[in-house]
Amino acid sequence: MKSRKKVIIVGAKFGELYLNAFIESHPDLELAGILSQGSLRSKNLATAFGIPLYEKVSQLPQDIAIACVVVRASVIGGGGNVLVEELLKRHIHVLQEHPVSAKELQRHHALAEQCGVQYRVNSFYSSSQAGQTMISSAQQVSLQMRQPASYGNITTSRQLLYSTLDLLLLALGRDGKIQPIKLGKQHRFDLISLQSPHGDYLLQLQNYLDPQDPDMHSLAMHRLMLGWESGYLSMVDSYGP
Repeated sequence: MKSRKKVIIVGAKFGELYLNAFIESHPDLELAGILSQGSLRSKNLATAFGIPLYEKVSQLPQDIAIACVVVRASVIGGGGNVLVEELLKRHIHVLQEHPVSAKELQRHHALAEQCGVQYRVNSFYSSSQAGQTMISSAQQVSLQMRQPASYGNITTSRQLLYSTLDLLLLALGRDGKIQPIKLGKQHRFDLISLQSPHGDYLLQLQNYLDPQDPDMHSLAMHRLMLGWESGYLSMVDSYGP
């Protein structure tokens, strides 16, 4: 019988959503523990899931195959990138929660290749029910119209830009490049034209972030409208319809 790969969840805040993915048994993956700073929350989660709690990468067993790093990256004031590099050097595959800066992304990919393991950034929301519905619906309309959406309007925050662009590109069904051109600025949003060979899409990007609490104060999470000559398709929010 093929053994399941052991997975460690790094971080006990948003990481709880990753833990919840293991409430039901997975045929290929086994939840093997939490890596956190030893907070009461992390201790309670470890007890609830019946798994070990580790406080340092050096404490991890040698048989850990995959680490899900759900700790803020340095781009938003966290230490997630340091943990990523420690884990990669232990020859552990890493899935890191977004956002991650382009420079860090390149550095982690290079280190992963050097260590013979995989490194990926998880955009998360394209796998949610709302995200999947928007992506599949947009692709179906594009198939019927024989062309992708030619215009659109996207509103998001700085922290969620990576996942918003992921939703957009998957919904368009294209791997091609999009060229950003800044058009101007409103009181709370920067206006950016995302130009592609198939059309232009207006991005309204929230132009401020609270460095002390980057998870809060987003005026919008993921609001996406894509249009064709025959009409348009909207996702009100990543937790909405």
